[in-house]
Amino acid sequence: VSDANSVPIGGSALGLTPPYTNGPTTAEPYYLFSTYAGGFGGFQFALPVGLTTKMFRRVYNGTSWGSWSEVLTEISIPPQAQCKAWVNFNGTGTPAIRSSYNVSSITDVGVGRYRINWTTPFADTNYCATGSTNGAGSNVFIIESVTTGYLEISTPDRGSGINDCSVICLQVFA
Repeated sequence: VSDANSVPIGGSALGLTPPYTNGPTTAEPYYLFSTYAGGFGGFQFALPVGLTTKMFRRVYNGTSWGSWSEVLTEISIPPQAQCKAWVNFNGTGTPAIRSSYNVSSITDVGVGRYRINWTTPFADTNYCATGSTNGAGSNVFIIESVTTGYLEISTPDRGSGINDCSVICLQVFA
């Protein structure tokens, strides 16, 4: 969908359009988020593809688009608030990592028991692990052992048993 000036409006349910080269600069492609209210006006936000530290905005006054202005120059997240490792894996049979960061492998320690091995070891064992599973009657895991090189967890059901889970998601902050 486009307005009368062929400016993209939407493109998906979230309004994210494919990369365009007619954004704030022509040096790199941009994703455009758009809102348009007919003759009343609207606005666009542009995010450079592959560069998340800038954001630009321009306003539509009902007849024409204004010039681009930078509205965000830097995103700063303190180191202690950054996720240091995460993983999404299938724990049935031989564990299979679907996607991860700073996780080298998953070791099957037994039924419903897993060792998550870190690519880069942590400085100490005072990190915080959180996550969830699609376990039988439970969506949590229990931390069994914490080392700088790995974390061992188990996935209990609501009774006294421990079962393999097909979806286990874990995040670590340090």
